[in-house]
Amino acid sequence: MELRQIKEQLTIYQVLQHYGLKPDKNNRLLCPFHPDKTPSLQIYPATNTWCCFSSNCNAGTGDAIQFIELKEKCSKHEALTKAASLINGNEPAKLFIAAGSKVPPLEGFREAKEAVLTKLFKYFTKALPLSKKSVDYLEGRAINYKAHEAGYNSGDWHHKLNEPHFIKSCEQYGLLKPKPAGGYSTWAKDCIIFPLKNQEGKIISLYGRSILTPSLSTGGEGEAHASRHFYLSNRSGLYPGYPALTTKKLILVESIIDAASLLQQQAITEQYSVLSLYGTNGLTDEHIKAITALPQLEEIILTLDADEAGEAATHKHAHALYTLLPHVRIARTHLPSGEDVNSVL
Repeated sequence: MELRQIKEQLTIYQVLQHYGLKPDKNNRLLCPFHPDKTPSLQIYPATNTWCCFSSNCNAGTGDAIQFIELKEKCSKHEALTKAASLINGNEPAKLFIAAGSKVPPLEGFREAKEAVLTKLFKYFTKALPLSKKSVDYLEGRAINYKAHEAGYNSGDWHHKLNEPHFIKSCEQYGLLKPKPAGGYSTWAKDCIIFPLKNQEGKIISLYGRSILTPSLSTGGEGEAHASRHFYLSNRSGLYPGYPALTTKKLILVESIIDAASLLQQQAITEQYSVLSLYGTNGLTDEHIKAITALPQLEEIILTLDADEAGEAATHKHAHALYTLLPHVRIARTHLPSGEDVNSVL
């Protein structure tokens, strides 16, 4: 049996059944790779993949073959041979792998990426309160991290979440970059991390805000950058998420920190939804799609920074939004010169 046939024919459910494991109605089960009291292993039947979300587990993310490899504590080739036997009713089957070919890495399925990002973000959220400098930074910006989904990336997480399949996935999604001399440089080191979500409220990307001065900010270990803002490649998702379809009044701000500041104001959140742009030029197609899909929208309030770039962007975005939504009132907030939402709250 060829490798491709195994990948196509063997389902994750077949593997689970072989080991006497049965997921619940949410496709979760107690993880067999660590002592688990509450179901932390999520199954993704559509892609035949799985992920353990427990920070106490090193299993990470994988497919049906990798599940067998971990369960049997065997080599990749032995796991493939076992998989072939499962397909053939537990009868031994000869495995044919073309000369020079390699076992393919975990495919970049959407569900698998969500699982990896969710697991890593959970680790970041636990790390934030343990880092005095990150807590001090947020307090200095008047941000109560306990009121938000936020984490901290110290840059050393891959030494603790070091399961090979998980690390490989993190390389694939741009979270880690191998160094020529060994080891990794990490994306958004020394950054406060915020989740970017899709319409279903799932984490599909991350944003990093450096807590260092611009001259010291790093996108990866040893890589100096002037930027304080870090996004994963092929940026997608919105912060704090897609506005509710019941939204009537929507405030657009220039940055995620500004959005977090407004979200702490109960008097504002009771009347308005808040949505962050990604900088002055960051009104993306995804933003437009989310905004134009709001059936009850009556007013959009642009609240960008009170500087030259913010002023220009306000006029640009107001015109674009009015063209798309002529029935919606487009307004703006006038902040003191040189200030932004975070600095005035």
